[in-house]
Amino acid sequence: MPTRPDDPSARLVADLAPDLPAASILVAGDGDGTVGRAFAMAGARVSAWNRRAGGAVPPAVWPARAIDGQPFAAAALRLPPAKAELEMALHAVASAVAPGGAIYVFGPNDEGIRSAPSRIGPLLGPAETIAVGRHSRVLKAVRPETVPGLRADPADWRTVVDLDVGGGPRPFATYPGLFAKGELDPGTRLLLGVLPHLKAGERALDYGCGTGVIAAAIRQRQPGVVLDLFDADALALAAAKENVPDAGLALGTSPAEAGAGYRLIASNPPIHRGKAEDLGTVERLVALGPGRLTKGGELLLVVQKRIAVDRIATAAKAKGTPEIVAEDALYRVWRLRKG
Repeated sequence: MPTRPDDPSARLVADLAPDLPAASILVAGDGDGTVGRAFAMAGARVSAWNRRAGGAVPPAVWPARAIDGQPFAAAALRLPPAKAELEMALHAVASAVAPGGAIYVFGPNDEGIRSAPSRIGPLLGPAETIAVGRHSRVLKAVRPETVPGLRADPADWRTVVDLDVGGGPRPFATYPGLFAKGELDPGTRLLLGVLPHLKAGERALDYGCGTGVIAAAIRQRQPGVVLDLFDADALALAAAKENVPDAGLALGTSPAEAGAGYRLIASNPPIHRGKAEDLGTVERLVALGPGRLTKGGELLLVVQKRIAVDRIATAAKAKGTPEIVAEDALYRVWRLRKG
């Protein structure tokens, strides 16, 4: 998860940087560049890797493996939001750091940094706490000469699950952190049940596409639809492109970065940033999404029932009046139609 300007754990690492000398360092998840700048000022050559858009450098599926032809002397990794993603990120940075190099993992206490040593240990050996402050911690492990079971390529993490999005089960490629326990989550299932009929040649956007489940369902119903996939996560887009190979791709964090002229925008938007609730994606989608539609086009989004999309739309002065088109015990599907 990329850091934000107010990320206390990033500031804690930045304060330490002058005392953590390294000729070169891979900095992962440092969205706004706070940590990278601190190490650069301390004299290190810095390479940044963010998996998600919205940071100081373009997102990428995997980090650089070397700098100036040599492995990195150290790495600093912002704690990712999920355990499976942390494991993958640890392998990624370990594959790029020279034996004996330090690997620092940092994050806020309320996002699970205290329990991170139990995830680090099996791969890198014991992790010690080297700094505590700002309600955060910095952990340090040392890259061993041989990393047991090192998975040094994204392909090593690819798995396939069978999902039924209409027409029977079919295989979907996925990676850690992209599926709800390898299953079709109930909110998406509810949304798929109310997808409108589209005509061949009409355009549809799967916004926050993940592995492309919604787009695949639209394609199953109407093979002639022109599909686009949009997500902030470079790895999600790589999986979605494999699952819906003829779709267009776009990386970003706002509908303003997507295309336009859509008959349908469909989304199961994320509502958390780490463990904290963050409705920014929903708010941007409701405010700006209808402007990307054709006349008569629809924006469909599914969220938990407690989230008042109608109030969000009123506050954003969104085009179109939100209406509920499906609901169950936990979720609602809202529709905004462009007049």
